[in-house]
Amino acid sequence: MNNNFLIKTLVKYFGETKTIKMLNLVHRRSINKRARKYKALLKGI
Repeated sequence: MNNNFLIKTLVKYFGETKTIKMLNLVHRRSINKRARKYKALLKGI
């Protein structure tokens, strides 16, 4: 499954901040990098 599609789906159902928080729990080590990456991704939707 495409990662971008998965993120867009999560955002659709849970909202942006909740999705970023969930992703941070999964990828705790690189929180800031991931949050920035996904914020940039969300702007592109």
